[in-house]
Amino acid sequence: MKKGVTASNKGRAEFIDVQPSVGTYILGGTSVNTSNEAIKYKKYISWNKEMDNHLAKVLTDQMAQGNKCDGDTWKPQALQAAVIYLNSKLHLNLTKDNIKNRLKNWKKYYGVVSDVQTKQSGFTWDDERKMIVVTSDEWSSWSAYVESHPDAKGMQNKMIEHWDDIVLLCGKDRATGQGAENIKEGLEAMAEDEETEVNSISVTGARARPSSSTNFMPNKKKKLKRDSLVEAIGMIATSFQDFLASKKKNEEKPSGIEIYEVVSMISGLTSHEVFKVVRKLMNGDVEQFKLLKSLPDEKKRD
Repeated sequence: MKKGVTASNKGRAEFIDVQPSVGTYILGGTSVNTSNEAIKYKKYISWNKEMDNHLAKVLTDQMAQGNKCDGDTWKPQALQAAVIYLNSKLHLNLTKDNIKNRLKNWKKYYGVVSDVQTKQSGFTWDDERKMIVVTSDEWSSWSAYVESHPDAKGMQNKMIEHWDDIVLLCGKDRATGQGAENIKEGLEAMAEDEETEVNSISVTGARARPSSSTNFMPNKKKKLKRDSLVEAIGMIATSFQDFLASKKKNEEKPSGIEIYEVVSMISGLTSHEVFKVVRKLMNGDVEQFKLLKSLPDEKKRD
């Protein structure tokens, strides 16, 4: 059995294992099987748009199942699912190494474009054409940039296929909501503000008219009552949050493919907008997706 070694075919061909993979993978509720008869033997394969499309679909589904680790790495079962799915759909014989190598290329693209977008490199990212634009006047600057960023070689003025997929699947950050304080933290912050204000008033009054320490007793009693109230409300808030978390955990989350199929049918959305919505719904409340799904087509875009 031959193991994979890199071959040169437009920079994207790879030798792969000639032994077929056999298994089943369910994507979006559809079962696909691989068998020895269904797979054609090939010594190498060149990644194309159709393969990238299927890879993006299966990894989106795997990400929805929680099989993407923190950062930009994937759990072994996600890679195996991608192998089985692509092999069965396209009659190939890919291995995990082939998937890893393709993801390395995607991460390379993501890293270079992110650098161009965020670090004042002087070059322009064209989001419509999905490419780094380098004019003839900028060529010398680009050459210098490539010397310090070798991964950028050959990426100038070249459309990056499936860029929206790459952003979704290779980005290190994931949507985590609005980042607002939770109820308990908010109450504690409010209590601290009120305590500071009360003490400030007391100290000011003490400077204006010196008196015995008994004048501060009402403030201390108020603080004790307020602390008790904050603690009680905090316990209620925590219990409520635990209840919501348990309720959400028990809800069956839609797969990434199911979300994509609904969102992609909304007329007027660009590919970038579609994947932006998909990412938001995958990390959001299940009820949001249910609501979107129930709306008539003409209302979904709103």
